[in-house]
Amino acid sequence: MFKNVTNIILVISSLSLLSCSQKNITGGEMHLVNPVNNVPDAEESLGVSFVENSYIVQSEWVMSGESSPNSAGNHVYQLNVLELAEIDIKLMTSGDAYLMLLDNNFDLIKVNDDSDGLNSKISTFVMPGVYYIEVTTFSPDYSGEFELVLTSDNSELSMSLSFLGVVEESEGDFNEEVEAQTSELLEIYSDSNSWISTGDYDSANSTGNIQYEMYVNEESHVVIDLMYPSGDAYLLLLDDSFSIINSNDDHVGLDSQISMVLSPGVYYLELSNWSAGSAGDFELIVSSDQPTVSVFYYIEVE
Repeated sequence: MFKNVTNIILVISSLSLLSCSQKNITGGEMHLVNPVNNVPDAEESLGVSFVENSYIVQSEWVMSGESSPNSAGNHVYQLNVLELAEIDIKLMTSGDAYLMLLDNNFDLIKVNDDSDGLNSKISTFVMPGVYYIEVTTFSPDYSGEFELVLTSDNSELSMSLSFLGVVEESEGDFNEEVEAQTSELLEIYSDSNSWISTGDYDSANSTGNIQYEMYVNEESHVVIDLMYPSGDAYLLLLDDSFSIINSNDDHVGLDSQISMVLSPGVYYLELSNWSAGSAGDFELIVSSDQPTVSVFYYIEVE
């Protein structure tokens, strides 16, 4: 599915470094390299050096693919996160950069085009888990160099970044291969309810918003869908201190979705609308690959 590329330079900064999965081209399987405990040896063997809490990748597209996941020619990087963190991902090139952040099932979490001129940037919170960064250009068939920079707000965060490969044409679909190895998502909870008057969309505990409490008993892939037929839904995922972990607007049309790998703990879902003061019916659906996730109606924020 992937082919090797040359001249990849990874500059990785972290207090604790893990090496990541690499695609074995001939065998067609994923192999995990043992954790790296000796940083100098890691730098020497992997071509890795530290640069101020940032991971820096310098490479080039032979010919970029489409601005959609799993498109032949796109470069894919695997990101392993061990602690909650806020990250910035920047993609810079002389062409029109297009950046995608995917979850462990290769489903889109966030995309960006033209954040700074023709360069791309994604800023988001990530929970512990496996993520993929797919880099390409807005229009396919671009040849040229690019630089990918990943920065974290937490200097003590243990994470790792590795080059997974370049997507190539094949009879199979890499997404399908991954999905075949992943448990089918189960619908854990659904509720049809209504807002009287929504609060602010971009702040937690905003008067008028509705909250649900979610318990995760073991590491789980959780997908939260919020559908609001008569308006523009906005979805917030909060931790147990009601700090925002992730948010989404307009995942499909005006509906919202958050898809993340969550560690055991208590979380809150806050449901709102892009326009404060909105009223109307909505539907909430929570799915997971583990049946041990529980969701309960919590409160309408006052």
